[in-house]
Amino acid sequence: MPRSTRKTTAAASAASATTRRTGRTRKATPKAAPKAAPKATPKAVPKATPKAASKTTKAAKATPAGKAGSTTPRVQFTDPLEKGPSNKGIRGLTPLPEEDEEFISISDIDVDLLPHTPQPSSNLPVTDLTTVLSSSPPVQLSTRMDVSYLLLVNNKKAVSRIEKSTFGMLSLMFMEDFVEEMMGMDESGLNGQTYSILKRTIQYKVGKHSVKTITIPNFGIEEDTRICEDIKDLLSRSKPNVIVELRLEVSVEALGLKPAFKRNQAFNETLSDPTESAQQPRVTPRVSQILKEYQPGTSKEAKEAKLLERTAQLQTAAQGQSQIHAHWPCENSECANFGQYCYRTEGGKQHFKIELIDVQSWANRIASGKCNVANPMPDMVARWRTAAGGGDQLLAGRKKLSKKKKRRSSSSDSDPESALEFKREKKKMARRRQQIQERQMLEDEENEQLRRRQREQQRAMLDQQMYTGMGMHGPMPGYSALPPVFANPYSVQQQSFMPMAYPPIPPQPPMGYKQAHHMPAAPAMPTALPTRPPEQPRFHTPPEGAKAPILSSSPLDGKSHTRSDVRGFLTWLVEQQSEEDTLEYIRTQDVILDQMWTVDDIKQMANRTSIAYTEAIKEPHCLKDGVIRHLRKEFTQYKQSVRAKLAEEASAKQAEETRAQMAAAAGLASLGGDI
Repeated sequence: MPRSTRKTTAAASAASATTRRTGRTRKATPKAAPKAAPKATPKAVPKATPKAASKTTKAAKATPAGKAGSTTPRVQFTDPLEKGPSNKGIRGLTPLPEEDEEFISISDIDVDLLPHTPQPSSNLPVTDLTTVLSSSPPVQLSTRMDVSYLLLVNNKKAVSRIEKSTFGMLSLMFMEDFVEEMMGMDESGLNGQTYSILKRTIQYKVGKHSVKTITIPNFGIEEDTRICEDIKDLLSRSKPNVIVELRLEVSVEALGLKPAFKRNQAFNETLSDPTESAQQPRVTPRVSQILKEYQPGTSKEAKEAKLLERTAQLQTAAQGQSQIHAHWPCENSECANFGQYCYRTEGGKQHFKIELIDVQSWANRIASGKCNVANPMPDMVARWRTAAGGGDQLLAGRKKLSKKKKRRSSSSDSDPESALEFKREKKKMARRRQQIQERQMLEDEENEQLRRRQREQQRAMLDQQMYTGMGMHGPMPGYSALPPVFANPYSVQQQSFMPMAYPPIPPQPPMGYKQAHHMPAAPAMPTALPTRPPEQPRFHTPPEGAKAPILSSSPLDGKSHTRSDVRGFLTWLVEQQSEEDTLEYIRTQDVILDQMWTVDDIKQMANRTSIAYTEAIKEPHCLKDGVIRHLRKEFTQYKQSVRAKLAEEASAKQAEETRAQMAAAAGLASLGGDI
């Protein structure tokens, strides 16, 4: 950039700043096309007044050689930090006199009259006066800014305000004035109190940048400049239309508002001189008694007499406590304080619990002769009556017993007969559970033996079908004489769905082998291959009035709503329980089987609002809530176990059939080798 252009730009900026500071503005004239520089002739110089002559002389001295006839108008330079319509509000600055200076606007400056140095010719465009060079885009002074003020008095929130402004209006001087106004409010409580500012903290956040916290010593112009420059830098690196969030927190200490004593000693009052009674230490009765006993000048005999008297009082109080315990034991089992000590009214209609502190106070009063063991002090009885819940332990115990459920017969009781009955019932249940397990084991063994016999019979039938009519000298069996297992190589169960179109080819003797006369010849191939006629689709027409069967996903042979399934589920459920819970589950099993409840009823018991649940828990059944609400989940586990068992049996059956097929194939191969 040419040097003359930079000087002109600085001069224009200074003139504009001076105009803003002094408040004197001139109407801007439209910018005309640049004129040719006038020739330096004596006629072009106006007449000089005394004041203007001095200015012209100064300008002539500053003009370089070769341009002696040109004149340069004066431009007033001001501090760029001065803002606002006037500089009267800025500390340390004195306003300039307006009558001694003359100011001009940028439009009045003639570029050709300004001094400049010759520059080498270039093809670059000439820079305009309004061009501003910067490394980043200019910061918009109209950026929205939210300012929040917080005044803390003795570390407590006193006043808080929020203002919305723009970044161009940011000034710590204005913020200081606003804080002083907050201190003068009634909410701060600083009316007439002496205070000192402990800390000034400023937090600001620009857009998505992190929050910055600065502690400033004062509201000076240095801190103002530092904060403004930092915010400008963040704005230049942010997206447009961001919001600046600024928070000013001022902490003030006011000694006059601090409590005179600690919180556990006195209220939060203004600081004042303590009274004479407050200066004296508090003397407890025990301390005063010790001071009286050990006052200087007391004789040894007097001390011993007081000690004996105190010992006698303690013994009397101990005897009184023993008498109270012996006179007021609670023997009513309906009382909530049964087995302890209760004060009973006439007739035993009300029971009041006697605490340890009541016993001690009662015994001390008995020792002093104010009351006796049978009749306590009236104030103690009144306090017992007004205790929480009425104080009547007998009434509380009866309410508690009425809310309790009936005790189970299996629970242990202090009655020996009940204990023996419980043991007998427990042994009976254990014996019954053992019988159920033994019966189940016998059934499993019988089922296994039955399956074993069935497998043996199947093998025998297979051998008979394979070797009947297929002796060494007998004819080769035809198509119909082959075992059915070889009619379909895929599965015996699918023979009716996958018929064979061709009969199996009988094994042929090896090439070059001469057939003996005693060996049977191979049967000739039929001229026409037998084929099975295609099966016609079968349609089942249900009778009139019949309902469609309900499809069930249960693995229980497709019948999940039969009594046998319910019985099997309950038997499985009892076996899964521990010895402690077996009795309750056996009782549940008996009730369900006796009432002939179905699987749907059992599933509905999981819902507390259902009729089945209500019927199960009320009398006469009285089933346990924790048992019946989980029957649905346990029935799901039972179905999974049955499904796994069926899958295991199916896999075992399939493996057995595979072994039978392999054995049949091996027998057929050996037969072909003999042929």
